[in-house]
Amino acid sequence: LCAMASGARAGELQGLRWRDIDLEKGIARLYDTKNTDNRVVPIQGRALVALKQYQRDYPHIGKDFVFRNHTGTFPFNYRKTWGEAKAAAGVNIRFHDLRHDAASNLAMAGASLREIGEVLGHRSMQMVKRYSHFVDGHIADLGKRITDRIDS
Repeated sequence: LCAMASGARAGELQGLRWRDIDLEKGIARLYDTKNTDNRVVPIQGRALVALKQYQRDYPHIGKDFVFRNHTGTFPFNYRKTWGEAKAAAGVNIRFHDLRHDAASNLAMAGASLREIGEVLGHRSMQMVKRYSHFVDGHIADLGKRITDRIDS
């Protein structure tokens, strides 16, 4: 949920600590990013609800890793669980595909390329374009918007 809501990379989520999340604003601050730039990403909707519930259920977690191993001292290794979840769902997608999904959802929701780049931490518009894909239904809706204007 957090990967889909934030567009964050797996490693960025693994390094996320509770002190980096503002549950009131629904944002997370990422400090250890691939391009070394700090950035803020949204954590909204079901992802935010789940994090708030997790913190209520486990108040002792304090400032440890959000996604942690059973001891709380190391980030959770998601690969095994991700593989099991994919098998159970009958899908064959990479965890990194959730980042593309977030970018595409932002684009279809009307976010500008610059805004998408800010969330994903991309420095070039070319990279943002590579990540932002429109689904067929969205393209069809755009065509309807065109014809609505023509017909009116």
